[in-house]
Amino acid sequence: MGATVVAGGWNGLFVLVALIAIAAGRVMLTPPGPGRLAPLLALPLLILFGGPFAFTIGAVVAVPFALVEAVIADLVDRLCRWADDTA
Repeated sequence: MGATVVAGGWNGLFVLVALIAIAAGRVMLTPPGPGRLAPLLALPLLILFGGPFAFTIGAVVAVPFALVEAVIADLVDRLCRWADDTA
């Protein structure tokens, strides 16, 4: 169960990297003006504070999947023990 939650955290970080790349691309491609200011101001905040938040959000989202995985693993274990007992 823990591995699934950690994997969800890493997925959150990968989504953050994509968002940072999009924001950096927007800063580079937008001509100077007011439309360039918002991503330019948000980019340092994303880089500095985004990692812990992205990892935590990804891990929290992964918890229901980890619970389902644990239930399925338990059912498979019981089915295998039942098959060994009847053989």
